[in-house]
Amino acid sequence: MKATRELGCARFVCAGSIMEYEVEATIHAQGSKPGMGYIYGMGKYIAYCMCKTVAVNSGIELVWSMITNTYGVGDFSPRFVNSTLRKIINGEPLQFTATTQNYNFVYVTDVAKDFYLVADKGKPYCEYTIDSGDAKPLKEFILEMVGACGSESTPLFGDVPFTGTNMPLDTFSIEKIKNDCGFIPEVSFAEGTKFTMDWLKTI
Repeated sequence: MKATRELGCARFVCAGSIMEYEVEATIHAQGSKPGMGYIYGMGKYIAYCMCKTVAVNSGIELVWSMITNTYGVGDFSPRFVNSTLRKIINGEPLQFTATTQNYNFVYVTDVAKDFYLVADKGKPYCEYTIDSGDAKPLKEFILEMVGACGSESTPLFGDVPFTGTNMPLDTFSIEKIKNDCGFIPEVSFAEGTKFTMDWLKTI
């Protein structure tokens, strides 16, 4: 943030994570035992706290974007959508938790559009959730993905223990970004996963 001020930037848009909310809920829960995976979200949350404080002191308009779960063409990571689609392509077993936890995914082109709109129209010192606006239990996303990309695959629910924190659906609300910035998601999960699978087959 100090370098931003020295460069003469008036506005700074950061890439936060929905994990920040999960970290806060988990850490403050009595008797909770957060795993090492939470360190990523902790880093994001601490960065937000520090950046916002320095930005206010420096007169820089900070806008914080809370990304949920991005996926799509060009992503080589082993994240959930990619790893599941690769298993479908390779005919591997699809084993999951009970998948009752609330979730959301957002296609990469919608994320890019989101960031443009937030940078252009976002209100200073506000945070905006970036997702598809269609949060629901993870199981429903999996069934949608299998229906669109792997109708011959059979998902197995409950084979893997769930150790995370289930966040309420309103955590994923995009009403603020819709109202302030005019964002309307364009790519459905079924479309996005099909685009992604077709691309994965070419690499």
